[in-house]
Amino acid sequence: MANEAIDPKAELHDLPPLIKGYLRLGAYIGDGAAMDHQFGTTDVLIVLPVSAIHSRYVEHFGGDASRHAA
Repeated sequence: MANEAIDPKAELHDLPPLIKGYLRLGAYIGDGAAMDHQFGTTDVLIVLPVSAIHSRYVEHFGGDASRHAA
């Protein structure tokens, strides 16, 4: 597929919500993908270094996770 044929906004809309959430946090997707024929899925590596988490999310959830502590 040619790069010109890709609509980044439409592609972002079509991503699964969990992947969109990771990207909002500051994650990135590794190179390559693997087809999992048994489950009918495509597996990708998602890397989320704690140091890359955007400060607004750390403030929202609490740096010490106290917001959701039982």
